[in-house]
Amino acid sequence: MGASTLPGLLLLSDDAKRVDLWIQRGVVPSCVVQLSGWAGVVPVGPAQAEPPYDDALTVLANAPVPMTMRNALGFFQIGGRAVMVVHSRKWRALPRWLVWEPEHGLVRVNLPQGRPSDLVRAAGVVDDEAKTISGILKHGGGTPLDVLSDVIEALGLPGGPLLRGQRVKDSDDAMLIEPNRRAVGRFNRVVRAERDGGS
Repeated sequence: MGASTLPGLLLLSDDAKRVDLWIQRGVVPSCVVQLSGWAGVVPVGPAQAEPPYDDALTVLANAPVPMTMRNALGFFQIGGRAVMVVHSRKWRALPRWLVWEPEHGLVRVNLPQGRPSDLVRAAGVVDDEAKTISGILKHGGGTPLDVLSDVIEALGLPGGPLLRGQRVKDSDDAMLIEPNRRAVGRFNRVVRAERDGGS
């Protein structure tokens, strides 16, 4: 990956080629790589949308994930916090959020609240790991990237080093995918219409 990446990783249960098409229909330029059992998406900012939707990390963290690409798990450092989002394969399931803050550990936010067991189920590991994840998120020590890396490792998921912009052997075939200009134009028109209609 020659491009400079941002501290975020979205793992999708799908083939990287289909994920490429999904990225093209969005607004966040991203590196896409096939990892063991997952397609990894690492944002390369900024998003190609008008403010306030130009924050690539926030936009990708909030992106609706198609049912065919779930289970999906997102790991992001946003505003000094470790933000984790779980997209379950269940029909009409809302994304579940876990947010960790330095000195506080896991905090409640005004979003559908996730639990460590949600991470465990989506990752497909044994339920016993929920205790390990709870232990990591309970304490407020460390940095958001340390916490995200520890959670990814505890879940046995690939791609943890990509959060820090590092390359791993599995990511040598990473491709930078740019959003389609028409998709970006449509997104910006909708944003403008909502903004103008609301003022």
